[in-house]
Amino acid sequence: MPRSLVSFLSRATAAAAVASLAACGSPAKVDTGPKVDTGPKGPQPEDITLAYDAVELPGTYFVPEGLDRPGLLLVRPKKTTTIAKQRTAFAKAKPDFKVVEAEVLATLLWEAAGSEADDAKRLGMRQEARKALEDARATSPDAVDVVLLHNLACLAYVLGDEAGAAEALAAAVAQFPDDAGTTERRGYLAYYLVRAGKNAEALAAIDGVKPTPEAPEVAYAVAWTLWRAGRLDEGRAALLAAAKGWRSKSSLPALFRDVAIFAARTDASVDEIQALAAEIAKFNEKDLGGIGNATLKALNDIYPAFKFAGRFKDGNAVIDRMFEIKKDIAPVDVPRLRLNQAENAKKLGDPAALVGYVKQATAALDACGAACSAADRDETAKLIFNYARFANYLYGTALDERWYEAARDLYAAYLAMPDRADAAAVKGEADALEATHKAAPAGAGRHDKDAIRYVLEPYAAQVLSCYDRTLQATPTLEGALSLTLEVDVSGRVTGASSDPAAGDAGVAKVAACAIAKAKSWAFPMRTRPGTTRITATYAQLPGLAHDLVCFINIRMLVSSGKIQGKSTSRRS
Repeated sequence: MPRSLVSFLSRATAAAAVASLAACGSPAKVDTGPKVDTGPKGPQPEDITLAYDAVELPGTYFVPEGLDRPGLLLVRPKKTTTIAKQRTAFAKAKPDFKVVEAEVLATLLWEAAGSEADDAKRLGMRQEARKALEDARATSPDAVDVVLLHNLACLAYVLGDEAGAAEALAAAVAQFPDDAGTTERRGYLAYYLVRAGKNAEALAAIDGVKPTPEAPEVAYAVAWTLWRAGRLDEGRAALLAAAKGWRSKSSLPALFRDVAIFAARTDASVDEIQALAAEIAKFNEKDLGGIGNATLKALNDIYPAFKFAGRFKDGNAVIDRMFEIKKDIAPVDVPRLRLNQAENAKKLGDPAALVGYVKQATAALDACGAACSAADRDETAKLIFNYARFANYLYGTALDERWYEAARDLYAAYLAMPDRADAAAVKGEADALEATHKAAPAGAGRHDKDAIRYVLEPYAAQVLSCYDRTLQATPTLEGALSLTLEVDVSGRVTGASSDPAAGDAGVAKVAACAIAKAKSWAFPMRTRPGTTRITATYAQLPGLAHDLVCFINIRMLVSSGKIQGKSTSRRS
């Protein structure tokens, strides 16, 4: 931001003085000829065109990571045997018995591999188990049963071949549609297909499957499949069902990540967000002293995802819900939460809300006492000063009274903080603001290119969220998008268009989403009549995101031994 933010007078040209001529002599009327129209009085309309260089938006292609494989179906020999003997039995088996002997051998090798410390030997056992099943499938196709195909899928996954796992599961579903395990297989099949970017095939795999807490893995796969298909409400409901029944302790971080993603990127209401938070909160309920504290922690961990999705208004609503859930939030956390809300208000172009949240933050800081460190106070002061300068800059260019009032109040809030070494200099800025306000010419406010750039920058997150949403169905999508906005003197967007034009696919689909969001963007009021035409260009680059736990700052605690994994006598 330019250093000089406060002196509008230094940039304004003095108004020309109008000379008064005193009449002399006789007061008789003199014919001065025809009247001359000197033109319209007052500020003249001025249309402004602002164009900005392209902003790169690296997209995020979200990939599910909450599942691994279904459990292996164990096939025991009728009599106790060894791996060596079973190898012989498999080799000598006639075609009608080849499949069952292969399944027994695969079971023995699988269990032996589980207790093998040597990585190379363990890998070799699993490879041998898979090969035995593949050989039996090839030599005895008429004897192939659902167990062989199911276990082939498990071994393929363990050996890093998700495509092979998907092929085996697809065969099991197609050949044995009425088997009791078919719904689970359809879920895992859809999961592998989604991970491979085969979204249409995944959608076909789960067609008619109802997500329930009793089958959380299936519900999870359904959630991601529907998310990729753009069926956001259904996907979020499926993820909620998965969270209700989740049992896998090792995959909790992935579930927590996905809850944050779905909460922020499926247009969820605050009530729906809280419902998701409550389900993951149950995993920490004992550690955090009750479901209220645990839900508060979950919402706090979900909140950062709203920043990346550009959902600033809803982010503030989430924080408000946190205060509703627990009115006695730790004093040290209250200023931070209120400043987050202030930042969102700034991005939304709401100066009154910005000031209101800052006042709440400073009041909370005063109430915090010794619990808030000197560093906390200094950081708060710096933020308030930056907000004051931002508001000052918008007022100094557009002469928007709302931003003048915000700048005035923000400077006052800063100067009210104790022990500020630069108080005298900041007081000088506040005084200069008042001088500017007092002498500001009527109708001279206009939209300044640099000032509007600062207003535009946060909204890029909303364009990026549109791109990310479209990217889920077309992961290689990239290209440039230009938005042209018409903004009236009130700062309201009255028209929006794009290049390429809005459409139903590709970058055109991103454009349609971005235009819808841009219509709610807020700009400063300008006092000079006219229209401001703003063209913002975004270069959209595809990207991958497998593990975003750090990205959204998930820090949920997992209780040791709290979550029990499922097991049956025939699964491993």
